[in-house]
Amino acid sequence: MTFEIAIEEVGSGGDRTAYAMLPANKNTIIDAMDRAKVFGETHVLIERCDKFPELNGYEFSEEPTVDELNFLAKRLEEISGDTSEKYAYRALLHKPMDTISEAINRTYNLQTIPVYTCKNVYEYGEIVLENEMLEELDDVPDEVYDWLDPDKVGRAMADREGGVFIDGYYAIANSYEPALVYDEELPEQQEDWVFRLEVAAVPENPEDISKVKTEVLTLPSDEKHIQEIAGQLGEKHIDECVLMCFDSQFRR
Repeated sequence: MTFEIAIEEVGSGGDRTAYAMLPANKNTIIDAMDRAKVFGETHVLIERCDKFPELNGYEFSEEPTVDELNFLAKRLEEISGDTSEKYAYRALLHKPMDTISEAINRTYNLQTIPVYTCKNVYEYGEIVLENEMLEELDDVPDEVYDWLDPDKVGRAMADREGGVFIDGYYAIANSYEPALVYDEELPEQQEDWVFRLEVAAVPENPEDISKVKTEVLTLPSDEKHIQEIAGQLGEKHIDECVLMCFDSQFRR
């Protein structure tokens, strides 16, 4: 799952709050609200988002609807499978955004944002020098080129580009132009799954179960993909994993 939302009934003082992991179908969200006895006007907030921590507790100028957050969660689930797109979006989250529309539209055209594997200006400077990315150095003799300081080169380049270093990656989002896909009318998306399972490897200490890494497995799915999910969790077979969360297209 992409993130957890808190749906609090206004005026309840937090006593009536439903929690739901998104993306999920509407019936699952309704069931969560029913169990928490949330029936009146609500306030919705992104409670936790492990893959995109910049969204933790994020407050928009206009409160988004549950449907909008659910659609955003679907988009983030799609792009999180591509490392470059994931870190491109995280870089965009360092720029202010007022509305859920901006958050959704920024999930498109991410391939236009350059992303490099490097954790600091020194490593980025090495990439710049190796690939001759700085025009000012075009006329530098080869025998002098190797003497250049990667730290200074990387810092100068990063300052010029306005890029962002995030968890071992460097993304340059200064010239990004979002696609205008969403403008208060959600595009239709056809669900291609019947069951959605969040699975994890069994931890050595059962008390650590809430901290384990999880992956989402949708069914139907072929055997190869199921084995890939197990492998990502460090297991040989999916039946060696533990089920953390379950969702289906059918109302339970």
